[in-house]
Amino acid sequence: MLRGLLALLGWVALAGAPGIVAGCRNPAAHEVDAAALDPGDAPAIDAAALDPGDAAIDGPAIDGPPGVPDLQLVAGDMRRYRVTPTMIEADHCAVTEGCVSGTGMRQLLRFPTETVNRGTGDLLLPPVPDPEISDDNYEWSPCHKHHHLKGYTRYELVGREGVILTGRKQAFCIADMKQIDAGAHQQFDCASQGLTRGWADVYDWDVDCQWLDVTDVAPGTYTLRVVVNPDGMFPDSDRTNNNFTMPVAL
Repeated sequence: MLRGLLALLGWVALAGAPGIVAGCRNPAAHEVDAAALDPGDAPAIDAAALDPGDAAIDGPAIDGPPGVPDLQLVAGDMRRYRVTPTMIEADHCAVTEGCVSGTGMRQLLRFPTETVNRGTGDLLLPPVPDPEISDDNYEWSPCHKHHHLKGYTRYELVGREGVILTGRKQAFCIADMKQIDAGAHQQFDCASQGLTRGWADVYDWDVDCQWLDVTDVAPGTYTLRVVVNPDGMFPDSDRTNNNFTMPVAL
């Protein structure tokens, strides 16, 4: 099985990583192209969670109410994952922030997340509070020493009997990181957060907590589901296109 192969390839030690900005990157591990897997082995899920495609990244912005963002997931850049045996020490930020279900050697399902604004307006986020202060939109991380935006994405591992695991993007910030539409001008960064129409926010799989801890999951084929704006916390003209799914083999 894939998990056994990865154990032979070796493990990565991540002890006390300070956060997304520094020290949270992970060396290369065995990469899997989800397109090479047989999706017939993955559990079926309801139609509302089906993959909406590549978020129409080659076409014009989707019609919608004037001045309203439309958050989508860029499926074409997300169809890859890796399972890495990773040593998690007791003082690792992932422990205090609930990103793993235990310490010691953990099997982490890592995957990238790319969200794009395909709407008619920019996504404007509230200002970040002062250090050590949390509010309805941002949570202060005593371990990482910066804020995390709440409720931006949710990750789910789905088995034949339903959702087995859940996780979320530990978002240091939402910003214009990748231009999707020609002519769209970059406006937002981590100091002034948001997502310009025609730009995407990218979290690669080597970022801290960009994973699901599958250590205690039985080997088999599952469905990974990623949902942007799962609870409708942000302006979003069409929430029917907020889901991405792919089969994963553990």
